[in-house]
Amino acid sequence: MLYRKFAVHIEDFLRHEPKKILLVNGARQIGKSYLIRYVGKMIMRI
Repeated sequence: MLYRKFAVHIEDFLRHEPKKILLVNGARQIGKSYLIRYVGKMIMRI
């Protein structure tokens, strides 16, 4: 798995802002869905 720098930012946001919505926007096929699934799995492990 490639290290994704933005995963840390998403994880921090989800931990500190549980009542807010997170929008991940970007070009096609750059790994947005993969990144969200990866962060979700990492949060569920803890």
